[in-house]
Amino acid sequence: MFNQATIELRPSLQLTLFFTVFFGLIGAVLLALTMPSWLKLSLSALLGAHFVFTVGQYALLAWPTSVIKIRYEKNSDEDVKVRLFKRNQRELETRLHGDTCVTPIITLLVCRTGWRDLVFLVRDNCDPDAFRRFRVCLRFARN
Repeated sequence: MFNQATIELRPSLQLTLFFTVFFGLIGAVLLALTMPSWLKLSLSALLGAHFVFTVGQYALLAWPTSVIKIRYEKNSDEDVKVRLFKRNQRELETRLHGDTCVTPIITLLVCRTGWRDLVFLVRDNCDPDAFRRFRVCLRFARN
């Protein structure tokens, strides 16, 4: 079918809305719990900081360590090798971890680069046709 392709990533409104709702629900549950107000305030501040990091890193691609381009190739053994290009000009050769999740709506790439790198792919943060081809490639991959 094809051996190699590149996916250019762009900021995603879908991921921004998803993370906003997700963190909002966690915040609502946190406020509903009975605990001292200083603890609620501390946990809310941590939750807010994590929200800002997550949206900036994965949805808006604003942080220096955000992945902005993915190049993948499938070799003859049906293994998929992935090269991640980050906003800070770093380029990482990775292998996909078995926890990678491929669904029709969202694809979560879990890559091993010394630590775990996550990449969220949805239809609005990349070319829809490239997204579809990449999902098909991952479905038939061995790793």
